[in-house]
Amino acid sequence: MHIATMAASGLRPMYAAERLEDFMAARGGNLGGTFHCGVYMGTRVLWDARTDECLTAEGVVETAAGHLKPQLRLIAERIAAETGTLPSMDGILVRVKDSLCQYRILDMVAPLPVWRQVNLLADAAALLEPQLPHVRPAQHFHTPVLKTEKQIARWLKSWKRPGLSGVLVKDAEMLYAAGEHSRGCCLIPL
Repeated sequence: MHIATMAASGLRPMYAAERLEDFMAARGGNLGGTFHCGVYMGTRVLWDARTDECLTAEGVVETAAGHLKPQLRLIAERIAAETGTLPSMDGILVRVKDSLCQYRILDMVAPLPVWRQVNLLADAAALLEPQLPHVRPAQHFHTPVLKTEKQIARWLKSWKRPGLSGVLVKDAEMLYAAGEHSRGCCLIPL
């Protein structure tokens, strides 16, 4: 690998915990009081607002995402106007046949809890709708109180559909910490 392809960003690498048992144990044994969203099949890519780079979890610049940068900047500027914080975006690069790739935002890298991120992203996407042909926030939902493996299996079964690779569950008060395992979120592969 050429050093020129490595990102200058300090936000790499990205990790999401995958041990549901540990995640539930830290929350008193259930998934209530959290948010979840579907994770689409594609490449996990983080856009760093400070360096204007799209990078993979390995820290390599993703050149196929170049056309997304103006749209990500619009969202970041809109959110920065409300919060005073310029957020970076963590999401999935979805390659579409015979078209430019699309980007589904899973998280913002900003000192804001998830519930605030969800609302800000939804508002920004609604206001900027005509200018965002390739960028969309992943829809987040409140997670039901699930206490048993049987309940979780039944809930996950409803998410098994073409195009989805997993479900990301997050604490409502989680703050994204790039470059380290996040105890506030858990990726459940389907």
